[in-house]
Amino acid sequence: MRIERGAYIVDVNVKKTKELYQALPERDAGRAPEGYYERVDKAPEALAKFLRSLGVDIAKPAQMTRYHVLSGEMEQYGGSFHLAGVYAAGLPEKMQVTDEGYAFRCGESTLYFNGSVSALPEGFPQDALQLEVIVWLPCAEDAWDEMAEYPEDIAAEG
Repeated sequence: MRIERGAYIVDVNVKKTKELYQALPERDAGRAPEGYYERVDKAPEALAKFLRSLGVDIAKPAQMTRYHVLSGEMEQYGGSFHLAGVYAAGLPEKMQVTDEGYAFRCGESTLYFNGSVSALPEGFPQDALQLEVIVWLPCAEDAWDEMAEYPEDIAAEG
């Protein structure tokens, strides 16, 4: 599958990517917080469908971090997935989600390819592609209480 976005072109080997994800364990506490695994089935369908079209299993991130909670209703997660394929053209080695022309939306989620690779799962090729994802998921009932446990000086700044 070829993805063209702004100045870059990415060729994804969907079949190989799917095989790599099938070999990964179902849950890995070192890769994502338990809250992510509990709510990933409520991820926006547009995002889940797009990732499936690339061969990616949304329930098996390379790394995923919970960023914050919005009014006790939604939690924002950010992390990465890896794909078998090649950068065919134009991707800078260092890039931020704010770099114009590189990030793209999938429903309410933001995605972008990253020119460097980190947290590569075992079995994935060293030249794998890295896709960064920022997604909102429904909160657990106790999520707001967990987030309120920040030190007082940080809470006062917010």
